[in-house]
Amino acid sequence: MFFIRTTMVLGLSVVSMLAGCAGQGNHTSKGSLKSQERLAQVKSGVEYQTAERQFMAGDLEKALRTIERSISINPAVSKSHTLRGRVYLEMASYDEARECLMTALELDPASVQAHYFLGIIDERTSRFAEALERYTRAMQLEPGDAQYVVAASEMYVQLGQGEKAEALLRESMGRFPTTAALRHTLGQLSAMRGDDAAALEWFNQARLLAPEDQVILEDLTRTLVTLHQYGQAETNLNEMLREKANAGRVDLQMLHIRCLAALDRLGEARTALGLLLDKPEHKSDVQGWIMMGNLAARMNDTGRLRTAVARVLALAPERPEGYALKSMLMRQLKKPADALSAINTAISIQGQDPDLWVMRGLIQGEMGQQAEARASLLNAQRIDPGNRNAQTLIAMDSAGAAPWVRATAGASAQQTP
Repeated sequence: MFFIRTTMVLGLSVVSMLAGCAGQGNHTSKGSLKSQERLAQVKSGVEYQTAERQFMAGDLEKALRTIERSISINPAVSKSHTLRGRVYLEMASYDEARECLMTALELDPASVQAHYFLGIIDERTSRFAEALERYTRAMQLEPGDAQYVVAASEMYVQLGQGEKAEALLRESMGRFPTTAALRHTLGQLSAMRGDDAAALEWFNQARLLAPEDQVILEDLTRTLVTLHQYGQAETNLNEMLREKANAGRVDLQMLHIRCLAALDRLGEARTALGLLLDKPEHKSDVQGWIMMGNLAARMNDTGRLRTAVARVLALAPERPEGYALKSMLMRQLKKPADALSAINTAISIQGQDPDLWVMRGLIQGEMGQQAEARASLLNAQRIDPGNRNAQTLIAMDSAGAAPWVRATAGASAQQTP
């Protein structure tokens, strides 16, 4: 019995020892697994940060490969799929981008970035109603970020619901008292509906809040030109043209020249335009040659006017401006019959331009065709009741003055501000 009892005790001890070893191994295994998971998370995070840097640097191919490695290590991270979607979005691979962003939303339905970039995809593919839903959701999830308010308002505009866009922007201004983007967008809405005075006010407010923003400055400047406030517009354009990013902006250079002409700084305007048209890439710029013709006519520069007439007629014989410029040239050369013939050709091409009719009336008056001149001026006034040149000449004619001799405030091939 003693032997048997001893054996049982020993047996129990061995079993107990074996059980203890098994438990310790289990614990070690779990700890090792957790350690591996933590290491994977660290590796995945490092890859994500690298991919983000590559993406911000514009190296999309590298960013895509890196973020895919991050996802292969840890596929359960929403922001990794969002970044992958953003890379595809920049590559204009919209289907792949959408798939990535939808995966991000499955992992985190409250992902603001995923909703926002899905909205961008919808916007770029002209699915404006869907984009509005995405931007609105992003705005609800992150009410402290003004970019989602602006994005949603822009979709209202695309859907023809400008009133809703303006209401959203106005009601959001209290939350974003120092955000220029809201005021800039309100200015754009005002300009779209033709309220340039309101647009100017909004753009000025936006400019005060973001003085370095070149987009706001450009919108402000174009509105100033529309409102004939050429002095401030010219100052702004000088500032804009000093920026390296605007060095090749021909549209801004032409706008600057237009302002110089409107300010009667004709010599500066002619010099700047001449330098532009001398460049090989602008020698066939029809609009530039039309502007040069107008400047030359105002300065009685017959040589440049002759050159401008030849260039415009050669480049765009189907347009009325070349014939209007020719009429101005013939008038300077004291050839009224040729001037009248040229302006009649211009009117046959574009009969609804009141300035062409004003010019026709002026030539007819100088030729002694008083009744025909008055009829032309009245027709100009019928087309545009606010045309100041027509109003002035009609009033002078009614008063018995001799506008055909003394009045030189006539029309031009393209109305000069």
